[in-house]
Amino acid sequence: GARSATAFMKDGGYSDYKRNFLDAVVEMKLAEFVKGFQLRAVYSNQFRIGDREQFFRTFELWDRFKPRVWEHNPNFFQRTKELTLNTTMQLLANYNKTFNKNHNLAFLAGYQWEDLRSENLVTRATTLASNTTPSLNLGDNTTKIATESINTYAYQSYFGRINYNYAGKYLLQFNVRRD
Repeated sequence: GARSATAFMKDGGYSDYKRNFLDAVVEMKLAEFVKGFQLRAVYSNQFRIGDREQFFRTFELWDRFKPRVWEHNPNFFQRTKELTLNTTMQLLANYNKTFNKNHNLAFLAGYQWEDLRSENLVTRATTLASNTTPSLNLGDNTTKIATESINTYAYQSYFGRINYNYAGKYLLQFNVRRD
């Protein structure tokens, strides 16, 4: 009941999660230096860092007259560090031309590159010598763990499109893409 919820909030410990994001996008456009032709470059970078600290204390939950159960037995303290870096680049070229007022032609050519790296480090100690002081050093040496994961991927793509329409009514389109 309410006593259990109060005990968890008061005696159960904490979970503190801090995340910081830095996202940047730079775009450059060179338009109409030749009639109907446009070049565009886009570069973006995402940097994300996270720190999580969790401390779960051992405490008693009571029935009306006596202790019912021990929660978080054994107690534990855990730290997690996260880092993600994602970089993307796009290069685009567009050309539009109209012939004899009714023949419209459009070309698009592009390149995209993306690279992502994600790292995660978790350290944990259980059966802490102190139920009030969160520290990895106070844990039982036989229960301490440290794990790390690293994930990466990268890809690049080339793509293009040709559009033709007559008087804005009849459309013919070709697309190509290579990853």
